[in-house]
Amino acid sequence: MPIPNDMERADIAALVDAPNADLVRAALLFEREDRPGFNPQPALDTIAHWARTIDDRLGGARAPQALSEHIADLLFTELGFRGNRAQYDDPDNSYLSRVLERRTGIPISLSLLYLGIGRELGAPIFPIGFPGHFLVQVGPELLIDPFGEGRVLGPKSLSALLREALGPQAQFRTEMVQPLTPRATLARMQRNLKTIFMRRNQPEHALGVCDRLVFLLPDVAAERRDRGLVYEQLDCFSLARRDFEAYLSVASEAEDVPLIREHLVSVSQREATLH
Repeated sequence: MPIPNDMERADIAALVDAPNADLVRAALLFEREDRPGFNPQPALDTIAHWARTIDDRLGGARAPQALSEHIADLLFTELGFRGNRAQYDDPDNSYLSRVLERRTGIPISLSLLYLGIGRELGAPIFPIGFPGHFLVQVGPELLIDPFGEGRVLGPKSLSALLREALGPQAQFRTEMVQPLTPRATLARMQRNLKTIFMRRNQPEHALGVCDRLVFLLPDVAAERRDRGLVYEQLDCFSLARRDFEAYLSVASEAEDVPLIREHLVSVSQREATLH
């Protein structure tokens, strides 16, 4: 894992904690951590160009319905963006520059593109962390599914989407469509990557993702625990010990405390043999 640049991490914090958070730029800066030498500017320029195109077509109008229709027409009809259903677990679906290049992604990455265009337009578009399927909200109440090529979702389609994600007994609740914070939005994208890399047994790739999650959500103890488990896989025993100790200090009532204590004893013993 490349060592994160402290200055860039400070820049990302400023981007996501600003009143008008720039999620696209932050996501691209995270991507650069996994792709040294990657230049995010072409992707930013492309999104800005698409936003100007839509702005010209809107002619100053900003009604949510018109705005959503113009964005959908450009992205899904003219540019051919599609949800990557065939290769949903491809890591490239969670790297925004690759989504732009391949014109395909998963719900959250396509939503991030939608949000980036909205930000360039100064339009009220918000991230919605719907269970199992990321959405965006345009204006005060219009819910859009970018993975579904910009379709508008009403109560029936939301309930159907929820049952598809959680099973036939799932019941829709209004809190499921509350906007997410910028940090929570980026964390959801990183968790997708973490799941993929852990499932593929690629701890060397998972480590950078886990580190970003600790950075984004410093008060979520489970993220530090997970980073510790990855450090342990990579034989970084001292760093694993620190994360396990930090987790146990704040999660004393968690169900996995006995297991993490076992991991702590193991890495401490293995660390001692190195000295």
